[in-house]
Amino acid sequence: MKEDIRHWIQQINDETILPSDIVAFNFGLFESEERYCIYLTGSIFYDESDDDWACNIGIVV
Repeated sequence: MKEDIRHWIQQINDETILPSDIVAFNFGLFESEERYCIYLTGSIFYDESDDDWACNIGIVV
């Protein structure tokens, strides 16, 4: 699984043009009925003292 995630991140890095206003990234994990899923969001806002910064989604990959 580690290699799958590494490949996914590398693919995003190589093939995705991110908007210039993205200042932070957030990884999320959840369990569906069939498996675990991971997602990456980019945020246009970041504040280390506010855990809700990741709700300001500018892109989902």
